[in-house]
Amino acid sequence: NVKYDLGPDSSNPIDMLKSLLRSNEIIISDLKSAFPVATEANEEGAANYIAERIDAHQKWGWKLSVSLKSMVNN
Repeated sequence: NVKYDLGPDSSNPIDMLKSLLRSNEIIISDLKSAFPVATEANEEGAANYIAERIDAHQKWGWKLSVSLKSMVNN
C-alpha cells in the first residue's frame, strides 16, 4: 500500500515542489527496500534497473531541493 504525498490542494508552486520532493523521497525508500530483494533472488536485471532508478531519483531529488531552496530564498 503505497502512500505518496499528494500535498495540500494548492496551486502554490512552493507547496507543489515540497510535495513532489516528499513523494520522491518515498519512492527512493521503496526502491532501496526492493533492491536487496532483487539481489537475493539473483535477479540481476531487476537489481540493475532498481539501482539505476535509485540514482535517477536521487539526482532528481537533488534538483528539486535546489529549486525549492532557490524559490524560498527569492
